[in-house]
Amino acid sequence: MRGAFRIARFFEIPVRLHWSFFLLLGYVAYTSRQQGDSWTDTGLSFLFVLSIFCCVVLHEFGHALMARRYGVDTKDIILSPIGGIARLYRFPEKPGQELMVAIAGPLVNVAIASVLGSLSWWTSPRELHQLFLLFTGGDLPPGAEASSFLPYFIPALFLLNIALALFNLLPAFPMDGGRVLRALLALRFSRLKATRIASRIGQVMALLLAGFGVMEGNIVTVLIGGFVFFMAYQEYRHARMEHLLRSGKVEDIMQPSCTKVLLSDRIEQVWERAQQSPEKDFLVFQEDGVWVGVLEGARLENAAKDPVLQKSSVIDFYKPVWVGLTPQDNLKTVYDRMYHTGAPVLPVFSGVELVGTVPMETLQGVLKTRPLIRGLIQS
Repeated sequence: MRGAFRIARFFEIPVRLHWSFFLLLGYVAYTSRQQGDSWTDTGLSFLFVLSIFCCVVLHEFGHALMARRYGVDTKDIILSPIGGIARLYRFPEKPGQELMVAIAGPLVNVAIASVLGSLSWWTSPRELHQLFLLFTGGDLPPGAEASSFLPYFIPALFLLNIALALFNLLPAFPMDGGRVLRALLALRFSRLKATRIASRIGQVMALLLAGFGVMEGNIVTVLIGGFVFFMAYQEYRHARMEHLLRSGKVEDIMQPSCTKVLLSDRIEQVWERAQQSPEKDFLVFQEDGVWVGVLEGARLENAAKDPVLQKSSVIDFYKPVWVGLTPQDNLKTVYDRMYHTGAPVLPVFSGVELVGTVPMETLQGVLKTRPLIRGLIQS
């Protein structure tokens, strides 16, 4: 994600923070000072927000580490003002595995809440009771106004973890509950049909949420409802695309010829050859003919425009890539490997013989033009 930078790395998974997170901290500081809070309470507000996001990180690691048990790696975890997301390279498709990965995050919040709840009951029972009344819409007893935020810190964090677990278990995409629902439906229906049913249920919930926001005059609730409605549609669209990709083979779309580039070739030489070729990106080989990666067209063009860089060798600009394709692979495999490696083109091998390539633009063209037959959509 653009605008996100790495702040930590745990279990070989990078944790990234989006720059907009600092806008949230600025808003917290502004509202705290507007309310006349002391600098101590303003600092506690900062610490509270950071504590919430620590819980969010643990929630996302619940997904990531459970996915790892099923052989699925996580690209990174990104934090933004609206929450966190663990970017898995793929989601397990077996219903039982998807169920476990989806529910792992909320279960982490439940575990955190069980610890914080015990601490709250022991250290701040009065404050816990007052916050519970506020969360459930009750009225505070007379004289219950707080003079400091400190006694409410742990009870508030406890209740927010409960709220995070419950909110994420709502049966609507992109929340975890939407994936739990799909996993349960997939025990009886195909994955595509299960996604369609789960997304429709999620859209109904989104409309109810938006309607409630309109009645209450709460624009944030309306926006959340709209977001959930859109994401439910996107999830079904993505599942439909995956279904379509699985129906095609590499041999159906591969290009039979390619321009070979050597690591020792100079950029100016490759650029001259590129002007005569319809290809935008090129496969890179060692002098002994072993394929080692790709040279992206954009990097080639930028280097060719520089009088100094154009004298350099391809080895300084190519992107190492470690996986290729076979003619029998389905198009979902192509999509996954391009996403995983960031390669704009992949070679196709029959045994050890190079028989063609699949450029990203060819795959994109298939997705735009290939018809979705009625039986595919309704399966």
